[in-house]
Amino acid sequence: MSEALILPFQSEPQEKILKSNIQDPYWISLLEKATVFNHYDCSKISALVPIYGRNETLVLRDGKPFISEGTTRATLDRFNQANSFSNYQILIRTFRQFRLLPSYKVPVSNLYFSLVPMEAPRHCIWLNTLEVYRLFSKNKRAYCEMIDGSIIELPVLYRSALTNLEKAALFLALYRCEHRFELRKGTHPLDFLDLPDTPMGRQLSKSTMLEKWPIQPGAFRERYEKLKLMDLYNKLDSNAI
Repeated sequence: MSEALILPFQSEPQEKILKSNIQDPYWISLLEKATVFNHYDCSKISALVPIYGRNETLVLRDGKPFISEGTTRATLDRFNQANSFSNYQILIRTFRQFRLLPSYKVPVSNLYFSLVPMEAPRHCIWLNTLEVYRLFSKNKRAYCEMIDGSIIELPVLYRSALTNLEKAALFLALYRCEHRFELRKGTHPLDFLDLPDTPMGRQLSKSTMLEKWPIQPGAFRERYEKLKLMDLYNKLDSNAI
């Protein structure tokens, strides 16, 4: 972890909105409270937010702020590796093999939550769809209010943000279906989602994207495992040379 900033005492900020392009009193108050993020703790993450002007990430989890060295993508990669979750690079390659699945702003899922990037994945805001309380627009800007009360200004338009969140919910449902989550049975994506009673949850319950599977359940996992084995084989083969 880089040397901590020595910050002057700040009174409680009135506007509690995380903005990605400035570091205002609210940002400073969060950074003062933040502790080091534990990548081996596999409990759900609400959001990953780039810390402006620094190669570090603010991790929001259960209403508490944490700091991780590196970009949001690097933070996510270390978290996935530490907990034996999906390899994001192989996920991207798998998505690209299915015409009906997104190949840009690819979400990542485990059995318990899904995160989706709002922009190019390297160092941008990532959101957990089921931790979003509501999505709203104000003065032509999109904002995301989380269940824990955090409000994040988004760098994309409302419609784009909503589509990204729907994609993450769809992939979470597909992942759970393919991995027999809680031995749950169902025929539609919504059968595999426990949507909260929030404006976002109610909006997702009416999403046309979640009405049917874009591909046959099982096909994605099978392709991912094949690519994972090929990747492992290539690494072993290159080490043997």
